Amino acid sequence: MAAIDYLTDQGLTVQVVGDRLMVAPSGRLTPDLRRWIKEHRTELMDEARLYRCWRIYRGGKPIGTMVGAPITYATALDHARFRWGDAEVHPVRESRSE
Repeated sequence: MAAIDYLTDQGLTVQVVGDRLMVAPSGRLTPDLRRWIKEHRTELMDEARLYRCWRIYRGGKPIGTMVGAPITYATALDHARFRWGDAEVHPVRESRSE
């Protein structure tokens, strides 16, 4: 099981804001969960930066969505710009309620 999946099973959400790991809601964080998060911070940061879905934009308008294995922003941008040199990409946050 992935580290983020463990936290979502606990009713928590995880995201990276700048260089900070944000886990919410904070009211659900027990001392044991806080300790676990500290021990798995690097893994959580890496997983939180991967997305399966990326929306592709040209000229500020969406032109499509890439869906596949989780990839980083840089990889998604490379894939989009291979076809459209001026493309931009933005992650599509997906629900983890599977």
